[in-house]
Amino acid sequence: MSIMFALIPAVLWGAMGIVNGWAGGRVANQILGGALGSLVFSIVVGVYAYIEAPTKSVVFSMAGLTYILSGIAWAAGTSFQLAAFKKMGVSQASGLNTAGQIAVNALVGAAVFGEWTGAHQWTIGLLAIASVIVGVFLISGKPSNLNKDGVRLTAISVFAYMIYFMIPKTVAILDLVHVNTGTLHNTMALSLPIAIGQTIGALVFGIIIFNGGNLSLPLLTKETAKNGIAGVMWGTGEVMIRLAVLNPAVGQAKASTLSQMGIIVSTMGAIIILKERKTKRQIIGIGIGAIFVMLGGILVTMAG
Repeated sequence: MSIMFALIPAVLWGAMGIVNGWAGGRVANQILGGALGSLVFSIVVGVYAYIEAPTKSVVFSMAGLTYILSGIAWAAGTSFQLAAFKKMGVSQASGLNTAGQIAVNALVGAAVFGEWTGAHQWTIGLLAIASVIVGVFLISGKPSNLNKDGVRLTAISVFAYMIYFMIPKTVAILDLVHVNTGTLHNTMALSLPIAIGQTIGALVFGIIIFNGGNLSLPLLTKETAKNGIAGVMWGTGEVMIRLAVLNPAVGQAKASTLSQMGIIVSTMGAIIILKERKTKRQIIGIGIGAIFVMLGGILVTMAG
């Protein structure tokens, strides 16, 4: 059952790029809409969690502050990913981002947090990562066809997402805040400070970097509102992935890898819904790549 906490975000997050493409707008509208949607979701979830259990001390503790920083890191990662979408298209940019996140987050979880301890776990885990990365590159296409600006934006996005994943995990392991962040109600409550961080980050990255500091360009538009749907999807997946990462039976290496299975959703959605053009050869590559991705997902569940 704990594995499902990592698979639900795969579906939701995989579909986010499709929603962003459908909603339209500039990067500033997309990131702000996503952050505000997540904020609304987190307020509702936080109120429910507070009614069900005394979570006020958790939200306003040092844990809440660190989760705000995590939310800012998410805003950075998402901003640069959205910018990469516009340079390379959703299917290709999602593929590269997925490969980077799997390699970085899984290895950080295994090497830094000690989630893989034996030779068997490392062997299976590395095979899983390799399988997913091969699948992702088959889905994304030849490296020679990649937009260089898009690759740079994706690299920054991957690094920011790594920080987003690492902050709460590091705090939990070191017990810096002396709060059990792994319970259901506390995890739900802590989605609020993450959303606050996202909103702060969205304003910083959306206005200063991707809006050129031009306050005259409208931010609160219908496109911003439509992108709020992606924020609600993200918020739901966020609660699930936090429970998975903090669960010893899953951990960061396994959770981050499984959550990236959404590459299949994002790629197929980009082709079918957003009408991104693909040749017959590319479609065959996508099909074979999807098999490798799913094989990697199966293997990573065996690494623990």
